[in-house]
Amino acid sequence: MVSIEDHVRAVLSSPAACRRVLRELGDRAARGDLVDARWRSVLTDLEHLRQPAGWPRERYLWRR
Repeated sequence: MVSIEDHVRAVLSSPAACRRVLRELGDRAARGDLVDARWRSVLTDLEHLRQPAGWPRERYLWRR
């Protein structure tokens, strides 16, 4: 059995895999697929990645 840590290491070792994960999460956020409570922390982290330092937060929220 492969551990979640092994999967994470595999993704983090590949820029292409990282882009794919980020794009997929962004697409899901834009479609509103991450509104379930179990995805709340992921959506929050995505919003932090989108928000440039010093810019108003509401301007960079994912479309819902």
